[in-house]
Amino acid sequence: MKTLYAGILMIALQLAAAGSVDASQRHLLVVVGLGGEPLYTKQFNEWAAQMAQIAERALSIASEQTTVLKGSADGEGSPRKEDVLAALESASAASSPGDTVLVLLIGHGTARNGKALFNLPGPDLSASELREQLQKFPGRSLVLVNATSSSGAFVRELSEEGRVVITATASGSEHQFAYFGGHFVSAFVADTADTDKDRRVSMLEAFNYARRAVARAYKEDERILTEHALLDDNGDGVGSRLTEASASDGAFAAKLFMQPSAGELAGDSAHAREMLALDVRASELVNRIDRLKRRRERLLDEEYYRELESLLVTLAYNRRELRGVRDSYATSPAE
Repeated sequence: MKTLYAGILMIALQLAAAGSVDASQRHLLVVVGLGGEPLYTKQFNEWAAQMAQIAERALSIASEQTTVLKGSADGEGSPRKEDVLAALESASAASSPGDTVLVLLIGHGTARNGKALFNLPGPDLSASELREQLQKFPGRSLVLVNATSSSGAFVRELSEEGRVVITATASGSEHQFAYFGGHFVSAFVADTADTDKDRRVSMLEAFNYARRAVARAYKEDERILTEHALLDDNGDGVGSRLTEASASDGAFAAKLFMQPSAGELAGDSAHAREMLALDVRASELVNRIDRLKRRRERLLDEEYYRELESLLVTLAYNRRELRGVRDSYATSPAE
């Protein structure tokens, strides 16, 4: 009899646990700060738009649970500090304990006079102000990704047990333009990011994918790496580069996902994810072509045209593959 009761209790606990997973929600807040130059503004807005598309079509996050704050292509209407604080307040009210909340900051940052700042029109948002606002998310699995220059200075201020903090740089002194944000966004639809092949990309996998992609981009551009991403998820205030296995950071991030489980994904989502991956890859190829053109004067003609041809051919194959996926989706029977 005791064995029977134990078995019933075990089943009840499993059903309760399954219910809590199904009931939990995922929320996304993306904030694009000052671009400074039209080129950067355009790039940052593209990353934000891609993240919103990926959230809806590949991560199955309801549109009402995604908020994107950004200005126009010329920088007009960029969010101010009060807008960001209000959006965080709204995200806190809309989410519940047990939910997962991802906050992604895209743009430029600075660190001066002992203060870490996210650059916005008017007063900047400081790390201490952000920390105060994040205290309003108790019980949530909170991920704060600061993909700006000088973002490493945010780690100590924002670190807390039960929270993942990811920064594009290792310190406030790494103040060059940061590529990390674009690659972090791409990770959620990149097959190579899913290293354990469970059809989901954890926060640790997204971090490592972006870190490796950044290093690869700098190598292709023949430039010295000026951004070294950090991850902190154990609350000790010290980020890790995780270039190899670490006993201090990464365990919590490895178990945290923005995707639903593979069983929850509908067939339509699989097609959407595949098309999004191709679109994001095309965007990366276009950016590589732009970077190649900026290096034109430093390259021999033969070298320049060889690289350009390779990129253009790869882009053409990408577009052809996308057309094939679209045709397959259009002609496949409804599920």
